[in-house]
Amino acid sequence: MAVVPDPSPDIACIIARGDFESLRAAATFLCAAAAMRSRVEAFWTDAALPALVRGELDSAPVASPRGDGLRAVITAKGAAAGTTTGLLADARALGGLRLLACSGAVALYHLTEAEVLKSVDAIEGYPQFLERARGAAKIVTF
Repeated sequence: MAVVPDPSPDIACIIARGDFESLRAAATFLCAAAAMRSRVEAFWTDAALPALVRGELDSAPVASPRGDGLRAVITAKGAAAGTTTGLLADARALGGLRLLACSGAVALYHLTEAEVLKSVDAIEGYPQFLERARGAAKIVTF
C-alpha cells in the first residue's frame, strides 16, 4: 500500500518565542486564520512549547515594558478581550488547525510525550514539518 503524504497547509506557522506578546499574537493570528477557514499547521518549538504544554500562555513573562501594558489592558477588559488560552481553544474549535510539537524541543525542555500530546495533535521534527510547509501559501513565524 502506498503512503499518501499529508497535504500542504494553506499557512504554516512556527511559534518559537515564549514571551506573552508573541504568544498572544500567535493565538490571535491562529484564531483569525481558522475563522477564515484556512488550513493551518502551527509548529510549537523553543520556549513557546513549554508555555503551551504547562498552561502558561497567559502568564508567560513579557518581553518589553509594552507587554505589561498589553496584559493590563487585556485584564481590564476581562472576558471581552478573551484569554490567550481561550483564543487558541476557539481556533481549534473552528477546525482546520493542527498543532504540532517539535521533537527536539520536547527533549530539550524535558517534556514527556504524554504531557505534550495533551496539548498538540502530534510530535514531529523540523524535516517533516518543513516538507509539508514547502507547499504552503504563507509561512509565518512568532
